[in-house]
Amino acid sequence: MESSLKFLILLIFSFCIITISIAFDGVETTTNLSPSPPPQQQRITSPPPQVSNSDNLHDHSFFSHTTLPSPTLSHLGFTQLAMVAPSLSADPTTTAWSGPFTLFAPSDSSLSTCFSCSIPDLLREHIVPGLFTIDYLRKLAFGTKIETLSPGRCMTVTSNSLNNDTVSHSSVKVFIGGVEITHPDLFNNGVLIIHGIQGYIAPLSPLSCDVERLSSLLFRIMSA
Repeated sequence: MESSLKFLILLIFSFCIITISIAFDGVETTTNLSPSPPPQQQRITSPPPQVSNSDNLHDHSFFSHTTLPSPTLSHLGFTQLAMVAPSLSADPTTTAWSGPFTLFAPSDSSLSTCFSCSIPDLLREHIVPGLFTIDYLRKLAFGTKIETLSPGRCMTVTSNSLNNDTVSHSSVKVFIGGVEITHPDLFNNGVLIIHGIQGYIAPLSPLSCDVERLSSLLFRIMSA
């Protein structure tokens, strides 16, 4: 009888051990099968769209004005430019521009020395959208390029102030395409600025905008 009782106790104890072991295994299995929390997604924000300096400004037309102010050019002595200025009003690359612009005007005597020059083409390469006063031009970095009305052609702005601390701001000489501005701010009505230059700017290369090209649109916004 005592042996049977011991056997029964041992059997019950073994059953309890097995039950507890199964229960722990079940808990571990449940833990292993439970889905892990989803990984946190990294939020990537695309950079805002930027206007590239290489964007072609001539996708937009310029000059909503009917013509360049030929009477003003004539009054200032730029007769040859005054004669060809109206032709730009029919040019698809120069129409419908409602903003201001700047003209670097060569004298008639200098234009007469360029026998192979097309005056209308030359005029386009001497005009930039935006208001560029002489004071503003003096503040530009040496070698700054400004796109002209001629597609893909840029003029380079330099001055004699580079590494010359003795030159006062008001006496800084500015050069456009290597040609000195000798008569700055001859005319400025808030829509058109005319600078007189020492000679004409040599026909610009198709590669003239490749280095440090600046969009005239930027200057138009800054000068507004």
